[in-house]
Amino acid sequence: MVPIKVFLVDDHVLVRSCLKALLSDIRDIEVVDEAEGGEEALQKIREHQPDVVIMDVMMPGLSSIEVTNRLKRNYPTVKILVLTSA
Repeated sequence: MVPIKVFLVDDHVLVRSCLKALLSDIRDIEVVDEAEGGEEALQKIREHQPDVVIMDVMMPGLSSIEVTNRLKRNYPTVKILVLTSA
């Protein structure tokens, strides 16, 4: 079975590390890369073509709404999960 490719976007290293650790225990999921902001994420997502993007709602630079709009326009099949601590 081909693993589900996941990309993480959060400006907090600890959050990304914890998510990566949790997801690494799941056999059918592969965390392909991560970014701390929207611009960096869009550049890296082009390279990795993930199936799922897990993204913080509050990020520096591009907002999660703008990143989501660009992802849906350029990668219509990607699934996006937006996280918030509120």
